[in-house]
Amino acid sequence: MTATSKTSLNLDESRCYINWELSWLSFNERVLEMAEHQDVPPMERMKFLAIFSSNLDEFFMIRVAGLMQRVQAGVQTKDPSGLTASEQLDAVRQKTLALSARHAQAAETLLKLLHKHGLYILNRKTWNNDQRRFLRDYFQSHLLPLLTPIAVMDTQSFPLLPNLQLHIGITLSAQDGEEKQIMVIPVPTVVSRFIGLPSREGEFWVMLEDVLMEYAGLVVQGKRIEAVDLFRITRDADIKIQEEEAGDLLETIEAAVLERRHRQAVRVELSVDCSPTLQNWILAQFQVGPQQIYPIAGIPDLRCLWELVGRGGFETLRWPEWPAQHPADLAGYESIWDAASDHDVMLFHPYESFEPVVEWIRAAAEDPSVLAIKQTLYRTSPDSPVISA
Repeated sequence: MTATSKTSLNLDESRCYINWELSWLSFNERVLEMAEHQDVPPMERMKFLAIFSSNLDEFFMIRVAGLMQRVQAGVQTKDPSGLTASEQLDAVRQKTLALSARHAQAAETLLKLLHKHGLYILNRKTWNNDQRRFLRDYFQSHLLPLLTPIAVMDTQSFPLLPNLQLHIGITLSAQDGEEKQIMVIPVPTVVSRFIGLPSREGEFWVMLEDVLMEYAGLVVQGKRIEAVDLFRITRDADIKIQEEEAGDLLETIEAAVLERRHRQAVRVELSVDCSPTLQNWILAQFQVGPQQIYPIAGIPDLRCLWELVGRGGFETLRWPEWPAQHPADLAGYESIWDAASDHDVMLFHPYESFEPVVEWIRAAAEDPSVLAIKQTLYRTSPDSPVISA
């Protein structure tokens, strides 16, 4: 190719760049593709469905919240791809709606596949009479004492609804010339999202929120229910901390974490065909527009699938465990201390076992000559062996 035939490329042109937010959604789409892939074992596909959900939550709390802050501040500057913050929000919404529909369809397809392996998550429309009797008793004895119904009297005194928690919204019919009323029931987070049904063969589960919705009439005794819906609030968590200006960084971070509970809503997930009365109240109460409403199709908040994955069993529906290797740099030594005293040690995770690190921390915790252990922990699991050590 001659010099004169080369096409010049102007790096100032927006066509040379991909929008950051849409690129991130494309990344999460690849996570979703793993959940859709038929060659991936079913229980592993369940993990990818859960990961997609948690990823999308964080995306809205941080990235979408940041875009909304720019719009509210009147910033009209375009990003390198040529989009303003407002245009990015529109594009994000369209892509999110499409991905969420695929996500719900992938979950429905996977759950049907699991029927062949004896694992059932039953929709409340399919419960038989025996199951209904069991669940009614379970609701009255185990769930009803945990519920805190909130009657909507006025928007000024309504209590704060937590970020990312499911809520039941009940629309009560107008009586005696009064207007329709709304009652909100936060779905308890201290119990599992899955309730097991007695069964001689296979595993049968129902969703906690389905049981609450089915027996909502036992909560609002004496009132007529017009509609029962689900909704979930995602709040802005994009808080900037100026470390140089913080007198006490720990106190500043603690205050920022508390402030996140009161931040504005950036997304509201709402039942398909939701009661107009409830939807209008949500729009007013949380000061959101229709473009921030996302329909719930199927099971909401699929992060809960980690509960089923973590129960064990169905080993043939999982990838074989990766046999972690003993770290090469520790070969011939009884502990990391001994090896590190002799030479520099480098560990390669997850290919090499993490167990020596856990043993190292455990030994330090038990050693009377160790005065303190200082380390940064990031996103540990509830049953983290590091915390236990």
